[in-house]
Amino acid sequence: MVSHIDVMIIGLSLIGTLVIGIYYGRGIKTFQDYAVGNRKMATSVIAISLVATVYGGRILYEGLDDCYRKGLEELMRLSVVRAAILYCFSRLIMPRMKAFMGNLSIAESMGSLYGSAARIITALFGIVLSIALLTVQIKVVLEIITFNAAYLRRGSF
Repeated sequence: MVSHIDVMIIGLSLIGTLVIGIYYGRGIKTFQDYAVGNRKMATSVIAISLVATVYGGRILYEGLDDCYRKGLEELMRLSVVRAAILYCFSRLIMPRMKAFMGNLSIAESMGSLYGSAARIITALFGIVLSIALLTVQIKVVLEIITFNAAYLRRGSF
């Protein structure tokens, strides 16, 4: 069972993120400003954003579960397979994406190929996917809190 203090901490964190986003988002006037910071972002900010994207709650949760259930050797094998997939992607698919280099989103690329209806549908599905991924991350946090609360109630450390 999740306690009220845990829900308050998560809620305050989400509200804090919203307030910070609104405060720093005041100067954003175009989608390019939002997407790439008008090309004025520091390399460290881009790197941190990339790491946060790759190692989201779902990936971390699945990785820990796989390591526990299958062992470290299986996790290392999966890491090698993922690295090979990324390498193949960068060698085979990325060169074919030059036509879309000026686009800032998949929705924009779809719109340039198929029109504004495809752009809107792609953007809506992107929003739904983002909400689903955020929901998974919140669920992982609540499961960790629930597990820790049960562990502490037993009194064993």
